[in-house]
Amino acid sequence: MKKVLLSILGISAMLAAFLSTGCSTEPKGTEGKIVVNDTIVSGTAGVDTITLKDADLTADTVSVKVTSSADNVGIFLTLTGSSGIYKNALGFSTAQSTAGSVIQVSQNSLVTITYKDAKPAGNRTETFYWKAGTLAVALDNTSYRGIGSAAVITVTDPNISGQTATVNVMSTSYSTPFPVTLTQTSYGQYSGKVYFTVSTAITSTDTLHVKNGDSITVTYSDVVTSSVSMVAKAGWTAIQPITVQSGAASYSGLNGKMTINVVDSNVTTSSITVHLTSHKDPTGIDLTLSSASGVYSVQVGASLTTSGINVIAIQPPLDTMTISYTDPAIATPITGALVWQASAVAIVTDSASYNGFEQMMISATNDHTTAGTIVVNVSSAKAGDTIPITLTAVTATPWIFTGSVGFSPGVKTATAVGVKDSDMVTISFTDSIRGDMPGITVNWYSTQKPAMGLFGAGVTAGSTVVTGLNPVLLSWNGCTIDSLDSAGVNGTTKAVMITAVGATWDGFGWAQGGIGATTGIDMTAYAACSLHVWLKGNATDLGLLIENVNPGPNPALQTWVSALASGYVADEAWHEVVIPISAWMGTCDLTNVSNLLGVRFNNPTYTAGQYVEIDDLYWTLPAATATPTAKKLAKKLAK
Repeated sequence: MKKVLLSILGISAMLAAFLSTGCSTEPKGTEGKIVVNDTIVSGTAGVDTITLKDADLTADTVSVKVTSSADNVGIFLTLTGSSGIYKNALGFSTAQSTAGSVIQVSQNSLVTITYKDAKPAGNRTETFYWKAGTLAVALDNTSYRGIGSAAVITVTDPNISGQTATVNVMSTSYSTPFPVTLTQTSYGQYSGKVYFTVSTAITSTDTLHVKNGDSITVTYSDVVTSSVSMVAKAGWTAIQPITVQSGAASYSGLNGKMTINVVDSNVTTSSITVHLTSHKDPTGIDLTLSSASGVYSVQVGASLTTSGINVIAIQPPLDTMTISYTDPAIATPITGALVWQASAVAIVTDSASYNGFEQMMISATNDHTTAGTIVVNVSSAKAGDTIPITLTAVTATPWIFTGSVGFSPGVKTATAVGVKDSDMVTISFTDSIRGDMPGITVNWYSTQKPAMGLFGAGVTAGSTVVTGLNPVLLSWNGCTIDSLDSAGVNGTTKAVMITAVGATWDGFGWAQGGIGATTGIDMTAYAACSLHVWLKGNATDLGLLIENVNPGPNPALQTWVSALASGYVADEAWHEVVIPISAWMGTCDLTNVSNLLGVRFNNPTYTAGQYVEIDDLYWTLPAATATPTAKKLAKKLAK
């Protein structure tokens, strides 16, 4: 029984083998195979090459279906090739799929490639993973200073392929983030700028408000995984120092303006505000400064009463005001000083000397009063009189005051000061603001004689009025005498320079008749007049002498009058010296004068090389000149 069964089974197997090899009419075909280039793809910048191998295919193209965890509908990708091998590149997007080329993905997406094989029939699949690329956000510096340059922001994001990317920017002081759009520079690379401002008044989509010491934070969020953010940080500091200063070291007067300047490189606004306080007004005023060439400036006036718009009340005689400016970027105010001080009242007369009963014109400048008049005191030394004279402000220049006063022989009047022959008259002003009493002096003479000119182009015309006058310039003990063309006072060309040689006694002078003369001339007609001479030099002091041919039994009684005490200054500038002839009458007999002027370099102070220049030497006053009007004198002073 067993043998029969085995035979039957053997015959069946042989038959089956025969049928499978000899009786089939349709081939099975070659099973298609899908190959992916990368089993893990990173970022949208990458692509994956899809390859299909199927020897059964003879067409030029074949389609495969691509799906992902983010897009289960998927796309059809067309592969091209020949001889059974077909290829194409597959792209990726985190936004959406694109038919025929790009599949939408999300983090760790599983991507499936499906090929529907005809022979043998069935779906052939291959899978791989897509993951997000590495993100980065960066600033071009770790710290920034001032508002002159922008911060450059760079984002690297291989997961997006759009033309722009957005970051959020904020600072410590202004912590509400605002978006800044970056522009694509290459695939996955984005760049943009953010600017700085310290003024909250400026608003812009690319401008960040900052203060000194702020930290700047730039945040970029991953579009694939929104919970993932990249951060870049940097610091910002203000530019210092900021200068707050006045336009000049100090100011005076109520009619001009004081200037305040601020240089602040942290701001670009058209104007800024400073606060100004003074001793008189500690509350102070706000001032708006306008910008010009990077410097903010304003001009402010001064008032002795109250502050106002662009006017600050000041306290004479000296007020140091405080300028306070708060830069928006710096919490601590920056200060500067503005100094106002009252100038000394200056008094000017229309002449240095007067004769007879002409009027003396007086002008005074007072920069720290708003009154229409001021009062000066006019006093005489010999007569001992003092009278008040009211000076009135000039309309065009209200800080200049003018008036006049006359001279009265011996007894004062309301408009004339009492004087005596060869008097000295003082004009003074009591300044209650400054607490001083400025003044000047002039000479007054009762007689007017023709000039007796000794030396100088300006006086020689009157020299012949003295019979027998023959002045000769002599040098004693070696003084050198040099003529100085075009070096004289008042434009004359007759000046002479005398230089000391350093002997035990150096001197020179104008003597009647020269060396050896034995007879002087009668000068009694000039007893009430004065000697005038212009001096310029560096001689420490000079003695001036008028003397007889024979000085008498005791030459030690000669009278030497100090030039320093009579108007000369050893500063190498021209100064007029005026000395009454009466100063020598105690030792000189005017009926027989030989030394019309003797000069010596005074011991013990003079040294070799000291010099003095001399011009316009004469006795008595020149002819009276016309008195300028108040208007002309004020105009002269205003210059």
